[in-house]
Amino acid sequence: MEKVRVSGDLCELLKELTDDHVIIIFKSGRSERVFIKKVAGNVVVGKLGNNQFVFINCDCICAVIASCEEILD
Repeated sequence: MEKVRVSGDLCELLKELTDDHVIIIFKSGRSERVFIKKVAGNVVVGKLGNNQFVFINCDCICAVIASCEEILD
């Protein structure tokens, strides 16, 4: 079985999940389902369900929830 290596840096993890849907949990406790378009430096560029773009500072992210298939691909 292949071991999955995940960096401790959520921005680096989100780079691997570009073009995938994830749930981002913010330090405030709020969560948002986001389609990851790009990660540039410390900013995640995502698309919300209403076709609006959102720009998220990685320092505001507490956790990321992603499908097992997306992580293992």
